[in-house]
Amino acid sequence: KLKQYGAPRMLISLIEGESLFNYCTFVLIFQITNEVIVGPFKALSLTLYINNIEILGGVIFGILFGFIALFFLKRISYNGVLVVTIMIIFCYTIYMVMEFTVIEVSGIISLVTYGIFMGAFGKAHLVGEASAAM
Repeated sequence: KLKQYGAPRMLISLIEGESLFNYCTFVLIFQITNEVIVGPFKALSLTLYINNIEILGGVIFGILFGFIALFFLKRISYNGVLVVTIMIIFCYTIYMVMEFTVIEVSGIISLVTYGIFMGAFGKAHLVGEASAAM
């Protein structure tokens, strides 16, 4: 609806991103509650500290992967199929690396941060077929 009323692209990205962060916050609150109730006994402050590290790490890695993706997009912005393929590979890679390796940061937060970053800065580097595909 915001596009219909001529809202700036950056405002639309910010509003969509805020709603995704609300969703991610709910998922993390659920994980914290689950760890406190079901998991091994840890002090609540330690659980919150660990989850804050996961959140901050997720944001940092999401932005880092965004810069890496922009590096590739600047070089292949003319090929729509290749751009979409790389974007999908980045999404799966981000989630799998963040959730299932020794890094142990929030894959959900990383993906949301990456998506907001690419929505705000990535589309400016796409032309023609690639812009329509994204």
